[in-house]
Amino acid sequence: MFLRDLLPSYLLDQLSNHPVITQNPFLTRLSVQAQNVRPGDMYFALPSESGKDTLPYIRQAIRNKACVVIVPPRVIPVDTSPTIIVVDDARAILSYAAAKFYAAKPDHIVAVTGTNGKSSVVNFVNQLWGHTGILGASVGTLGVHINTEKTYRDVGNTTPDIIFTHELLQELKNIGAEHVALEASSHGLSQKRLDNINVRAAAFTNLSQDHLDYHKTFDAYFAAKSLLFTKVLTHQGTAVINMNDPYGQRLVDLCIQQKIAAIITIGNTDHPFVCDFTVLDITPKQDRQDITVQCFGVTYHLTLPLIGEFQIYNALTACALAYSAGMALEDTLSGLEQLQQIPGRLEYTGQTPTGGRVYVDYAHTPDALSHAIAALKKGCGGKLHLVFGCGGNRDSSKRSLMGHIAESMADVVIITDDNPRFESPEAIRTEIQAAAPHAQTIGDRYLAIKTAIQNLQKDDILLITGKGHETYQIYNELTFDFDDRSVVREILGDL
Repeated sequence: MFLRDLLPSYLLDQLSNHPVITQNPFLTRLSVQAQNVRPGDMYFALPSESGKDTLPYIRQAIRNKACVVIVPPRVIPVDTSPTIIVVDDARAILSYAAAKFYAAKPDHIVAVTGTNGKSSVVNFVNQLWGHTGILGASVGTLGVHINTEKTYRDVGNTTPDIIFTHELLQELKNIGAEHVALEASSHGLSQKRLDNINVRAAAFTNLSQDHLDYHKTFDAYFAAKSLLFTKVLTHQGTAVINMNDPYGQRLVDLCIQQKIAAIITIGNTDHPFVCDFTVLDITPKQDRQDITVQCFGVTYHLTLPLIGEFQIYNALTACALAYSAGMALEDTLSGLEQLQQIPGRLEYTGQTPTGGRVYVDYAHTPDALSHAIAALKKGCGGKLHLVFGCGGNRDSSKRSLMGHIAESMADVVIITDDNPRFESPEAIRTEIQAAAPHAQTIGDRYLAIKTAIQNLQKDDILLITGKGHETYQIYNELTFDFDDRSVVREILGDL
């Protein structure tokens, strides 16, 4: 594709006499990895989130004979190469170029943002499509999952990088997947990874403390999440908003200001107004929940094969998104009764010979941890045991909050290592234990899980949180194979 086809008109007007614009070379690839640049590539020197100097990468791209090099302002190239174009916002130009370079996109793209629940919602939407024979895909923390397959393909981040996202959407379009559900992380939204994608419906699950190491303030965190509705969602699209969250009304107001065509609200009977999807009654069982829900004024009685009240709202959010993407409401509601468990989301992993049950969950925020504990305590006839930790090089202010939740809600607590990364594992555990003084500390995650399982009695429940579907553990630069679910099954097998 030619260079002039990949740049917005205002930039072409500003740079009409630039030598590389005049030359209008044919470009074979887009790249953000300087070391992988080849002749014919268009390279983007994105500003570093860590403040790392971009000049060495620009030099590398020029040495590798990049056709065009896009650089942010205030970077002084040491090379006078005519291939360099300085722009105000390199991410915005990359997003525009990627959308043009990989122009084919599925017809029905939906996206989900929120602190917790994103993976569940996109997976549920994809399952609902599959139940009616619609070829669909979900993209997010769990990877890429096409609903006709059982395997997941890893993508590295909750919201993949800009080039990968656009290339993937074109690939899905080419195989006939016209329905795609994307997770929209706050990092991904603030870094424009979903810009220039025609999102037809967008959903908000909730907002609770996370990523303040990156966003610094809660208002900035909310502002990043709201970009899905104020910038990415088309004005002709549909916003699906969980009104049980205090930030739900603020998002509704923003969507009204943006003149979004349709808004679907989800909530319970605690609101002064009736939501479009209103949960009227919940009867929890050991492995399911019987619910009564009113949808657009009509009452339905459903059995949801999932545990946890929060999963009811995730499922209804998925239902509303599938409906917004063209499915009949009756089909979406009946599909809820066929939903299958998602890897690492309150996943039942086995039972001890004494009758204690074990569950694994991804909960790594205070809000998610409290909801997971509350969900399992409703069906617990004995003690609720908890094994958890906190990740290193992430929002450290969560640690005391999660320690307090563990201390106040669980009966028996073991603090262990999560992914310490480049922080001291001992220091992380100490921060948690300061708010959970009665907890036991066992750094070795395998030994912590084994100890907890061996202590289970009849009707006890063990909840292991933090890693969920993950199959690794990170200490400094080393990544080890570690899957909570496999470890549980191994220990239970030995018993």
